[in-house]
Amino acid sequence: SIPNPAFGMADTIILEVKLTSTSADSSAKLLWISDSGEETPYADISLGASVQQETYPGHKWLVRGNDTQEVLLMIEAAAAPQVQRFIVDVDAASGAIGEDVAAAGEDVDEVAGLWTMIEGGGRFERQQVRAGQRKIVWREVDESGNEVGKYEQLDVRCDTRWFWWMDTLFAHMTSISGEQQHLLFSALSIAAAYKLDTSIALPPWARVYTQVLGLGPNPLVALILLFGILGAAVAAAIPLTSPMIVLRNLGGLVEVRLGNKCGSTREPSGRPGYVNAWRTVSEGSFDTMPRDLRDASSRRSHHILWLSFVVLFIASRVSNVIMAGGGG
Repeated sequence: SIPNPAFGMADTIILEVKLTSTSADSSAKLLWISDSGEETPYADISLGASVQQETYPGHKWLVRGNDTQEVLLMIEAAAAPQVQRFIVDVDAASGAIGEDVAAAGEDVDEVAGLWTMIEGGGRFERQQVRAGQRKIVWREVDESGNEVGKYEQLDVRCDTRWFWWMDTLFAHMTSISGEQQHLLFSALSIAAAYKLDTSIALPPWARVYTQVLGLGPNPLVALILLFGILGAAVAAAIPLTSPMIVLRNLGGLVEVRLGNKCGSTREPSGRPGYVNAWRTVSEGSFDTMPRDLRDASSRRSHHILWLSFVVLFIASRVSNVIMAGGGG
């Protein structure tokens, strides 16, 4: 039976998987994937046949061809409906893995995605997307042009580098383990509780300016806050962004993050609510940026809101200074 520590019998759902066509497999296996990434076979599926399997919301499954050992379908059980049906139809989907098939005559997104490593010649290629598909698939190709892996696209992000002046510090922070991060933040919390930040003496002029600007009773904190606001305003005005795509290996569940400067990976932690730190494995960049990533990079509404806030904040502080000077 499938381990179900968080669910009862009332939460049971049924997966129905049908094997309609494959590239070169006469049969396949339905395997359950544990939190640590281990695969456990539960059913065999013959070509043209279907199977039903009880499971629980959030559980992950995959269908793997018996002949080629390729992953034909990835499944994450949803909370509803009670019966969830999936069809493996590689012929109809033109090689797309576990995706809905577009109706005849529908448009195809011809914009490819290509991320290339600086050293080694390897690359990640985004497969063409048919209208109506729910999943986007990338493939990893080595320097000889051989396919070495397939990935499902999980997320498209374009993060603003609000604290671009702290990039080096953040790079060190993201490379340390979760336990080390916990110890660091605990130390910072203790320092704040004992008000160690106010024990540092600042020049009199710095205290005068922070009081006039109304940035709070702690001059050091106020100056850091002001520096952060101005730095973030620069990031929004230019803007300074980090576009990235997050992928998951269809076989091993290893996650890959492709950015404009480097590619990183992380493996499943095996612990609920805990994720491993990203580990940089290769330098590289997008030769061809996918349309959805370009769209995410072009969104500026939050930058405009932030710049408006900064302008209003500075205007109000300057107004207070002028009024205080006039009153004196």
